[in-house]
This record gives sequence, C-alpha cells and structure tokens, in this order.
Amino acid sequence: MSNKDALNAIFGSGFSRGYVLGSELLLLLITTTWMTPSDRGVYIAGFALLKTVTIICSLSFGQIAIHHISEKHHSSVGGVGASLLIGCILFPAVALLGLYAYGSISDEFRRTYVSPFLTLLAIGLPIFVLEVYFYAFLTALGRLNTGNAAIVVGKTLAWGCVLILGLVKGGLNANEVLASLLSGQLVIVLGYSLGVISEFRQRAIHLVIEWKTFLGMLRKSIRLHPSIIGSIIFGGIDVLIAFKLAGAKSASEYQIAMQLLSALSILPFAIAQFGYKLVSQLGARNAWLRFQAILYKTFSLHCVLAVFSVGLVWVAAHYLFNEQYINVSTLYMLLIAGAPGLFFSLVMAPFWIGFGYFSTTSMLTIATGALMLPLSYAMTMHYDVKGTAITFIIGQVLSVVINGLFIKHLRRTHHV
Repeated sequence: MSNKDALNAIFGSGFSRGYVLGSELLLLLITTTWMTPSDRGVYIAGFALLKTVTIICSLSFGQIAIHHISEKHHSSVGGVGASLLIGCILFPAVALLGLYAYGSISDEFRRTYVSPFLTLLAIGLPIFVLEVYFYAFLTALGRLNTGNAAIVVGKTLAWGCVLILGLVKGGLNANEVLASLLSGQLVIVLGYSLGVISEFRQRAIHLVIEWKTFLGMLRKSIRLHPSIIGSIIFGGIDVLIAFKLAGAKSASEYQIAMQLLSALSILPFAIAQFGYKLVSQLGARNAWLRFQAILYKTFSLHCVLAVFSVGLVWVAAHYLFNEQYINVSTLYMLLIAGAPGLFFSLVMAPFWIGFGYFSTTSMLTIATGALMLPLSYAMTMHYDVKGTAITFIIGQVLSVVINGLFIKHLRRTHHV
C-alpha cells in the first residue's frame, strides 16, 4: 500500500469520524438549547445504557470477524457474515432477558434503568449491534468508503430530525431525541447492508450458515470479550453512575465534557481504522512494521490538538452553551489529562487483536475494570462528577502504561 493510499484511507475514516462528532456537537447545542438539564440527563442516561448494553452483548464479534477473515484469507467470508447475522439476533435477545430478570429481583435497578428504557433497548439493541458488526465487516472487506458514506447520511438524518422538532415545538423531550437517533442509526445499517450486498455480488459470495465458524468465533470472543470492560467504563457506565449518584443535571454536564473530549478521537480513530485495514490485508507483523512511523508522528499531533482544545472548550462553555452548564469547562480541564490514554487505547487495538493477544487483553482489562468500577462509584459518591472525571484520568494513565509496554514488546519481537 502506497503512502497516498494510506493517507486516503486515513482521511476517509477521519472525515466520517469527524462528521459523527460534529453531528454530536450540533446535537449537543440543540439539546442544551431546547431541553431542561434534568430531561437531557434522562436522554443521556438512556442512550448511555443502550450503548453500554450494545457493547456488552455484541461479544466482540465484529473484531473477531476481522481477525477470522485475515486468518482465512477471505475464504470464509460468507460463513462469517452469516455468523454476524445470527449474533445480532441472538445476543440482544439474551441481553434483554438478562436485564428483565435482574430487574425482577432488584427494585432499584428496575426503577432506574429497566422500566424507563426497556422499550428503547428492545428496539435499539438489534440495530446498534448490527451497525457494529457491519462496520467491522466492511472494514475487513476494504469497503470503508461505503460505510463512511452511510454514517454521514444517517447522522444527518438524526440531528436534522431533532433540529426540526426543536424549531417546530420550541422544546424537546427525551423520547423525541432518542427516537430521532434510532431512525438515523437504522439508515446507517441500511447503507451498510447495501455495501455488503454489493461486495458479495462482485465476489460471487453467498451467505452460508456454518455452525463451525460461528462456534469458532464464539470461542475466540470468550477470550477477547472481557477486554471491553475498559471501553464501557468511560462513556457508558460512568455516565450511568453519575446519573444515579450525582443526579440528571450533573450527569448531563459530565457527558457534555466527555463528548467534547471525544472530538479528540477523530485522529486516533482514523489511524485505528487504517490499522485494522492493514492487519486484514498484510497480516499483523507486516502491518505493524508499516504502522510504526505513523504511530509516533500522529501522537505528537494529537497532544498539540489536546492542548489547543482547552481554550476552545472554555469559549464554548461560556458563550455557546446555556449558563446552566458552566461547570463543563472545569470538568474538561480535568479530563484533558487523559488524552494520551485515549489515543493509545484506540490506535493499538488493531494489533492486540491482530497478533491474537485475546487472553492477555482480557486479563489486563478485567484487572483494570476490577479497579476502576468500584473506584468510579466511590469517587462519584464522595466528590460528585469531579470524582468521576478523576477516575477517568486514572484509567487513561493505566492505558498509556499498558500500551507502552505492548509497543516495547512489539518493537523487540517484530522488527525488520
């Protein structure tokens, strides 16, 4: 792959990621204008719950699909595709039953999370899981442009619907915003489907239910999937903890600061997608040799952007958002310390998976989660959302240390 091809791939993924984050920032402005802080907190809690359960019940099948296709050299694409379709039906159903069962024995859990959001989960989980699977599938097949185009269309529909509702009604409630987001996500999935169908026709591939392939992917997911604990603590469970312990308004402020921080993920997300593409096409070792020069240069740029973003967020918090969200800038100044960890956790993921370090990844993440979850709960209980932010920083410091050791290991064992 030439440098020009690499830049095109990175730019394409970076643009789609940037558009997603831009859409979310626009949605943030709309909802802070036309929603009360408490009602916005309910919408944020519902959406965080949907994303968290999606990540948990997806069983990392998208990442496993990339690894499986790269290992088999595209010989079992039809079987992998069918396994993903089975998973997007089976896993959400099991998750819903589990949530309902736990809500039956825990009144507090049922009142806080199940009763208000069960309908949202029942409709949204299959859509969101399928979106995760199909994007990974298109990445493995080299059809990132198709996926990126679908993302732009779907996100435009989502924030467009919210904007029209706000203008027409002069106000918004949580259900209207969540319904708009689900509609946009469904459009994205339909766009992905068209890309997959087109690719199958070009390659004369047919979906084939291969239980051996499905069970093989399931065995790998059991080894890899515990590694998702780290990704759901920050941006998912942390918001739900803040919602429960600090209240809807504080959870809304924390989520705004986290969403602004996520704008810094445009560059590392694009680099990560390029890494996944390299791994699927060249194999893990050759991909790593190709990837190293990109890693160090882009990290320097990421740090510069992080410093620059502090001033932009201060301006936004004081002049763009409602005065009820003035604490956002303070929270962001805390969260920005975690920017290096955010970078490495994204860009090194393709190589943890590509080299097959499933068990190691899971063990490290389980240990991190075992520390972070109770720490987040305790810190939020004692220090409100500032405690939640401090927990995030601690988690990202651990990410830098772990990924730094992994990079050192790869440089020692896989060099020219």
